[in-house]
Amino acid sequence: MSRLGDMKERRLFFKWSARRVMSEKGNLLRFIGASLIALAITEAVKFTFETVCTFLDASVSTPLIAAESFLIFIVGAPLFIGLSRMAYLMSVGERTDVSDVLWSFERGNLRSSYIISLVWLADFFFLFAFSFAMGKGIAYAFEGIYSEFFSPLSLILTALVIPFFSGAFSRMLMLPTAFFESGKVSTSLAISKKTVGGQALEISAFNVSFFPALMFSVLSLGISFFVYLLPLYMISSHICASYFTGRLTSEKI
Repeated sequence: MSRLGDMKERRLFFKWSARRVMSEKGNLLRFIGASLIALAITEAVKFTFETVCTFLDASVSTPLIAAESFLIFIVGAPLFIGLSRMAYLMSVGERTDVSDVLWSFERGNLRSSYIISLVWLADFFFLFAFSFAMGKGIAYAFEGIYSEFFSPLSLILTALVIPFFSGAFSRMLMLPTAFFESGKVSTSLAISKKTVGGQALEISAFNVSFFPALMFSVLSLGISFFVYLLPLYMISSHICASYFTGRLTSEKI
């Protein structure tokens, strides 16, 4: 079988394994419940902040938007790490509970969660910037150079381009899994920086393969995103990342 054929077989296996995990032990219902809790807490913090600003008759300004974004990160990042850890535990067959979404707020976990989140966001920023440059360049061909900088077309093209170049920023996929496997920030950062042959191409292909499910999520007004796509992607991405961390370990040996 060709190399591309091997990659396709692995992608299908990662997704099949994730679907099997989702169907076992009530994992899917727990994950949906945890994701809704994380969303509700984040939205509650956002709503409270905006309510206070409205009560104080504060006008919308850049510092105010920055303060709101910072507050959302402070609350949302640990919740996202907790949700990602739930997906990892499910992927390796460990028992989980809905309360695991709050894992990052336990003693000793908060600092590590913020570090992992900041590194992940930094990589995403560079991925977005690179993809936006590509998307904007394509948009210029249709809109002209005097079009609005963040035009709807340029943002749509950017979103479409991101998965194709995500393999060049493979640490985004590898870092959370490496952290949950090692339990140490320094070790996970070291592991996630390393690469093996074909890793970038395979990660890009893996992310692109979720396009159909993403389009269906848009058509379903986001319902299928929470009940299917999000758990499928997070669990299968940990299985995919574990495959690469295993290859890194074996090659080191």
